[in-house]
Amino acid sequence: MSLTHPVCTCGNLSRGMVAEQPNQDLGELIQIALDVAGSLDPREVIARILERGTHAVQADRATLSSLVDDHVIIEATYGRAGELTWVGQRYSLDYFGGQPLVQKAIDTLQPAFGGRLAADKAAPEFRQALASVRHVAVVPLVHGGRAVGMLVFSRYEDRSFTAADLAALTLLGTISGLALRNARLFEEG
Repeated sequence: MSLTHPVCTCGNLSRGMVAEQPNQDLGELIQIALDVAGSLDPREVIARILERGTHAVQADRATLSSLVDDHVIIEATYGRAGELTWVGQRYSLDYFGGQPLVQKAIDTLQPAFGGRLAADKAAPEFRQALASVRHVAVVPLVHGGRAVGMLVFSRYEDRSFTAADLAALTLLGTISGLALRNARLFEEG
């Protein structure tokens, strides 16, 4: 099934992107795009984004959140072992104030990566899980010039996200934002 009206466009995806293994990385990202766009059910799209994204960037865990008004909604989280957990919790955007990496990604509309998130500033139910995270990449999902969601990829090993991951993270964010937006618009009818 195809949509008759485009809902958003992907502008200049190639700017500043250089893959170390261009053919392999491009092929994998094309497969992710086809897989993620292969459903118009938002829950299925979220599950595919999390699973495929986790493996593509060699993360141990991924979380997808939506940004709605002045709230962040943690939609779901996926672990490399295959467990998908639907969360659905809603939090104030004020939590970003204590997470500079998240705030940077949302403000710049570009992926941001670094060490651990500030577990002591997170919602109490996430503090224990965040304590084992060594490195994160925060990828904003952008539509209409603003962040409408984000992906947070976590690694438990001491293997940081680097500039070499930037192209894949940027394209993954664009693919994910577009696929999720299409699915939600289709669901709304």
